[in-house]
Amino acid sequence: MKIIGLTFAVVLAVAVAALAIDLPNSKGEVKLVRIIAGGRVVAEVKILEPGSINIDPQTVSIMKDPNGGSTYVCSGGVKLKFSTDGKTTFTLSADRIQVENAKPDSSK
Repeated sequence: MKIIGLTFAVVLAVAVAALAIDLPNSKGEVKLVRIIAGGRVVAEVKILEPGSINIDPQTVSIMKDPNGGSTYVCSGGVKLKFSTDGKTTFTLSADRIQVENAKPDSSK
């Protein structure tokens, strides 16, 4: 029984380690990235340009809003990489990062 439990734990750890999210940021779309520490938002970054957002979290929760958008709440030593034209523009690391579409009036 211990061997089965150990095998399950190893397979689960590999599945969690392989978790990565790719979010496209289309032209005219603004993504809002919140860096959270100690349960408080300590910084916000608006991504204004089209490109690719790659998130590598240990855990992720996806919340859907009534307008069809999604909020990604990622935790456990998260790395976020933003790329344009195949080149990394910036990288963020934090214990918790939240990514969502910004409301049209918040992009100013």
